[in-house]
Amino acid sequence: MEVLNDKEFEELAKDLLDAKLGTDLEIFKVGKDGGIDLRNSKNTENKYIVQVKHYVGSKFSNLISSLQEEKKKLQAILPKPKHYIVFTSLPLSPAETSNIKLLLEPFITSTDHIYGRKRVENLLSKNKDVERKYFKLWLTSTNVLKTVLHNAVFNNSEFYTEKIIQRVKHYVYTQNIDAAMKKLAENKFLIISGEPGVGKTTLAYMLVYQLLGDGFKLIYSDRSIKDAEQLLSNNPQEKQVVLIDDVLGSNLLELYQPVNTESKIVGFIEKFSLSKNKYLIFTSRTTLLNQANHQYEGLRRSGASVVSNYELKISDYTLFEKAKILYNHLYHGEISEIYAESFYSNRNYLKIIKHKNYYPRLIEFITTEQKFKISGYLNVENFIFDSLTNPDEIWRFAFENQLSRPEQLLLETVFSFGDGSFNIDFIEEAFENRYQYEIEKGNTQRELNGFHNALKKLLDGFLKMEINPKSTEKLIQFINPSLADFLIKYIEKNQNEKYNIWASAVYIEQLKSTFAVLFSVDISIPSRRVKKYFSTFYDNMDTLDTIEENSSVAFKTIDFLFEFFKSVFPTNTSIVNRLLCRLIAERGKLDAWRLSSLLIDINLESIEEPINIVKDNWDEFFALIMDNIRYSGDFERLQELFREYDKDFGHYLEESNLRYDFHHTVTNLFEVQISEHDFYSEVDPADFDYYDDSTVERKLTEKIDQMYSDYISYANLDDYWDLLEPDYNINVSDIIYEYKSNLSADDYVYDGKEYLERSKESSKEDVEEKIHRLFRR
Repeated sequence: MEVLNDKEFEELAKDLLDAKLGTDLEIFKVGKDGGIDLRNSKNTENKYIVQVKHYVGSKFSNLISSLQEEKKKLQAILPKPKHYIVFTSLPLSPAETSNIKLLLEPFITSTDHIYGRKRVENLLSKNKDVERKYFKLWLTSTNVLKTVLHNAVFNNSEFYTEKIIQRVKHYVYTQNIDAAMKKLAENKFLIISGEPGVGKTTLAYMLVYQLLGDGFKLIYSDRSIKDAEQLLSNNPQEKQVVLIDDVLGSNLLELYQPVNTESKIVGFIEKFSLSKNKYLIFTSRTTLLNQANHQYEGLRRSGASVVSNYELKISDYTLFEKAKILYNHLYHGEISEIYAESFYSNRNYLKIIKHKNYYPRLIEFITTEQKFKISGYLNVENFIFDSLTNPDEIWRFAFENQLSRPEQLLLETVFSFGDGSFNIDFIEEAFENRYQYEIEKGNTQRELNGFHNALKKLLDGFLKMEINPKSTEKLIQFINPSLADFLIKYIEKNQNEKYNIWASAVYIEQLKSTFAVLFSVDISIPSRRVKKYFSTFYDNMDTLDTIEENSSVAFKTIDFLFEFFKSVFPTNTSIVNRLLCRLIAERGKLDAWRLSSLLIDINLESIEEPINIVKDNWDEFFALIMDNIRYSGDFERLQELFREYDKDFGHYLEESNLRYDFHHTVTNLFEVQISEHDFYSEVDPADFDYYDDSTVERKLTEKIDQMYSDYISYANLDDYWDLLEPDYNINVSDIIYEYKSNLSADDYVYDGKEYLERSKESSKEDVEEKIHRLFRR
């Protein structure tokens, strides 16, 4: 009951009592109710009058005091009610129920007309359609919540009871969830896109909660598709939903490597189109989705980002839905009566709802009293409307006036790592380097235990810390994405802050996330300062590290260099030479497709010394690429590299005696792809009625042989077929056995239909009248 606000509880009372009494109760409009919340006077005037009291977590004495006031109002009602009902969320003992009856005599003649929490819950259990209508109530019911938690990610902090209840409390069931669920049911895949703060992640969680409550298992990732892909089951009977929040923010680099992305992102999406009980949900900022569609032909050609895109716009929210979002935040928020009064006085709530900058994230911001306390404002109304008019100014005031220099530096350090959450050890090391840099430049003085004191101050108000369920490592991220939005604008305008981030970076990822052209259209470097930035990069290059274990720092550095400073290569070849030599020596993990592309670019730029290094170390570069091939398209790019350097690929394989290593790499990659293939879509259950297992096995074997042939063609390796005769190790018998083990007579298909038939608001009241009633106190 605690997830409902008082007006929602009143509506619940109406629906349950309508079902119980076989009547149609009327909810009173705005104005003094005279002791009436619900009434039925259809045939007999004041046949039923209902007083609704939502008293979750309150005391019985408070309820009694309130009812004493209501009794005074009852004296004035004419004609006297035939039946007077008290409906409350407060648990009532038999003695307390009797006390209420005595208090309200002669209006209440029987304790049957007193509904405490247990009786309300009993009515709900007998009216499942009513419970399902109240999504928040259904979701947080004991059995459903247990199912949600059981099917979610173990130890993922986003799926603890408290977080789910807190999130659901503030949620308003809007038309968006019906439309989004319909599109998900139709396509098995959904991209929820929208501007920052519009409610993309909240909508995604509500869809996921519904699916979890209906028995789906969740695969959740906020970092990579690969992590989610490893957990996806090939069993068509296993119900799974995959959620990757801000997918393009986390995987944008891959969008600029078309072969990789086609195999990874588009290939991952395509897995769901044929799966019966598998659903995929992405969220993405609109700007990133548009950027990806423009730059990435594979994603655009697939049509997935258009057909399955649900663009969440603030204009999609009705005025009344906006009102309910604001009301929920006021009702369930931990704010004082004095603070709340500023939203009610002069009907400010209506001005807020109609404001051109209304966004759910901003509503969360202005209804958090703590944000007002650190804002520097003395007047709550000024804080509210200035926040709506120019939300960046609120963060700006707190950043510039409320935070110490170490605290500012820590926020900028977290920002430099980009989207997502990051290991506290990486953050601390990067912070300490920035802190020391500022001290040496005379910009600040060292404070004792600077990092931990700054972190302690920033936690909850600016940052949040969570535990990675897989490794128990502590992860740091912004408490609200709007803070990152502010810092983008703040740092872009502040050239000193921008340069100091660049000059003090410890990890190459800090430079990529903050400055790389492919990632950011907001943080730019003025052309007149490019030489200064390059000189600093050159000086710091050998000290840069990476946050990815076993990855090649040299590769990431040269990749960033080609992206950011390509124009300076003809006159600064020494930096490329050094990195190429380091690349060979490190032998770390890297992107094979991208390395081939970099070596091609070096030749196209006609940079003599680096070209000679590549040629002189051809075997080493070839081996490095072969060690890191992960996608069939990598082979095609490798052949382009050979052609660019006027080398015969087939002849090289023969002469260098690498044909066996090459064959092994090609075969292994095919086996990996086959292991991820959904063979259930290749088998018809009816086959087992007409054929024995050996016949089905032969059909599957022929299918796999054809897939290998297609794989070779896709990788553009047909000319080397004599080197690549099929030698893969795939046990078709095991595939058939697993299929038959999971085969079910009841081939369940979830289509989401039950969510598409939601009851619509039947009230014809004027919208503003409904809003005023909602905020009536």
